[in-house]
Formats: sequence, C-alpha cells, structure tokens
Amino acid sequence: MALPNVNINLSNGNIGAVAPSPDGVTALVMHGNGTGSVSLGQNYVVVSLQDAINQFGVDLYVEEPVLYKFLENFYGQKGGELWLRLVPDTVTYKNIFDAEAKTLCVAAQGRVRIVVGIMVPGMGYSPVVNLGLDSQVWLAMSAAKVLRNEMREQYRAPVICLVDAYGFTDQSHLTLPDLHTYTHEGVSLVVCDEYMLIAQMAGRLSQVSVQRKVSRVKDGPISDGTLSLAGTKPEAYAQLGLLHDKGYILPRFITGYAGYFVSDDPVAVPVTNDYNSLTACRTIDKAYRIAYQTLINEMNDEVPINNDGTIQAAFIKNWQSLIANAIGLGMTAKGELSADPADANDRGVKVYIDPNQNIVQTGIIMVVILVRPFGYAKYIEVQLGFTVNAN
Repeated sequence: MALPNVNINLSNGNIGAVAPSPDGVTALVMHGNGTGSVSLGQNYVVVSLQDAINQFGVDLYVEEPVLYKFLENFYGQKGGELWLRLVPDTVTYKNIFDAEAKTLCVAAQGRVRIVVGIMVPGMGYSPVVNLGLDSQVWLAMSAAKVLRNEMREQYRAPVICLVDAYGFTDQSHLTLPDLHTYTHEGVSLVVCDEYMLIAQMAGRLSQVSVQRKVSRVKDGPISDGTLSLAGTKPEAYAQLGLLHDKGYILPRFITGYAGYFVSDDPVAVPVTNDYNSLTACRTIDKAYRIAYQTLINEMNDEVPINNDGTIQAAFIKNWQSLIANAIGLGMTAKGELSADPADANDRGVKVYIDPNQNIVQTGIIMVVILVRPFGYAKYIEVQLGFTVNAN
C-alpha cells in the first residue's frame, strides 16, 4: 500500500485563515556561458535586476548577455522572486524542462508557480526544422507537459510553463500546427524575436493576481515598441491573426496605444478544455494548492461514523466549511474567484462530500470542490449608428 496522502483530481467540463500565497514565484532555466560569476548547473535566487548585479557583478551583461536581457525585461514588468539555473548548451531543450527545471522546482520546495525555459544554442548550431520551428521546441513542449503533471502529482505544486518558439522565421506560418489539437495543459508557446516577450510575460505574470490576463489592456502595453516577429513589426505581420487562432502567444499592436500588448494567454489544449488559458490554469492551480494545504492537516485524523459505516453529518459540514473558508479567504476575498456580491453566502466555491461513503471499508473520503472563475471580454461587438432622436 502507498503512504497515506491526499490525492486531488481535477474535474473538467464544469465551467479558515490562509497564509499569503507566492503566486508569482518564477523559475528560469536557460543555456548560459558559465565563464563568469554565474556557474552552470547551480541554483540562484534573485529579486531584482540590482540584486542580480550585486550577486554576479557589474559585468553580468557582458558575461551572460541573454540572461541580462531577460532580467531587464522581466524586472521591467516589476517581476518578483526568480529562481535561476543556467545550463551548458549541450543540454537539449527537452532536458531543460524534464530534468533541469524539475531540479530547480524541487530545490525551491514547491514555491515556483511559473517555469520559463529558453534555448540559446552555441556557435555553429544548425537547427533541424520541423513544423515551422526547431524540432527541439516540440520535444520541450512535451517535456513541459510532463513537468507540470509531475509537479502536481508528486509534489502537489503545479506550475505553468512558457516555451520559446525558437527557430521562428517568416515562413514558419506555412507549417505551424494548430496548438488546440494538443493536450499540453498549462503549457504555452510564445512567439517573438530575441526572447523579449517571454521575459516580459513572465515578469507581468509574476506580479498580477492569478485570475488576471497578461493581455489585459487596462494594465498597459507590455513593451515600448521594440518587439518583432521574424524581423517584422507586429502591426505589419500579416499572419498574426492566423497564429493567434492556432493558439500561439504573440505581441500585438492596438490602435490608439503606444507599444505592444500580448495577444492572449492560450495554452496548448483544445478550446473546449476548461483549462485552455494561463488564467484558468493559474486559478485552478491556486485552488489546488489551498485545498491540499487545508486537507493534508486532516490526514490520518479520526472520522466519526454512523452505525452503517457512513460519515456523520456534523463532520461533513465541518470539512465543507473548512475547505470553503480556506479558498474563500485565499482567493475570493482577493478578487480571484467570481462571487455574487448580493449573496453574502456566495464565495465562488462549492464543496460537497457524499455522506454515503463507507470510510471504514475504504479509508477514502471523496471531496468535490468547484470554484467559479471569471469570464473575459475578449470579443466586444457594438452596433453603432445615427439617430435623430436626442433622447
């Protein structure tokens, strides 16, 4: 028999005081030079660009120029705690996610919520193109999916993953697949030159609440206008809509605003999947973590039963309140779940425990937790015309 534990399974198709949750803690794994003060295969934690300079020296921008550019863009979005690991360019993009990133996440003891992997090949590298990108990208996507599953199932610490679309060219759109045919929950593919958008996205995700889209216009442009797609400015890139419809994340221009925004936050799953966006994944991940932290404290405790072996009603009510209160305080009170303000009892979460479970025979208590996410004004249609009636 396995060790006693709490297993939480995510349902699909449904569309207590809690310690502050570090929802934006980010992990970055990327190829590095390792010739300066940042050693390869070592874990570091930085909290600002200045902190990185203090730790690694003022020559960081010379020794590790891609890392420095990432940090500039990440902290330009007021990014927060960043766990960092540089690896030699002999490490494949797949291994960045399935080995190196896992090592970093485990070292962080579950604090990491967002994982970014960046491929920076060495001199003389010749990409093998498959489906419009370097073939390593597709292997990295699959590895990122495994990483998310392992962090959730083994460590009860789910993460979302951002993968860079290395090898993107002005001809990539001809063969890029539809990501909505994939089953890579929590994994997004970011398209932009020179790793800038993926760094800016990670920085903004690290400082906004879990229900907030990184593409929210009210939060302002994510870039001052220096982004490009295969050397073309986003406003001039004719295939932007096509790639957006296929589930890729890209920079976009919005008339009336200076700079660029993120197109949206899709993940590589069918659009019918409840967890088809980064916001959906981050929201359910936080509810998952709170539920686990609440219930793990109850493991191996006594459960009062009726004479037929079923669970007593008072115990069920207590557990339901315990879970609902934890999620309500940890999420609804922070505006991360949708609740009806006219209903004082509506906390955007429902908890159900079947009283007919026979725990004496099974040792298992099945708990159903449903949380209510927000909708998003992605498409706004307006009918505009003239009238001669001033009223």
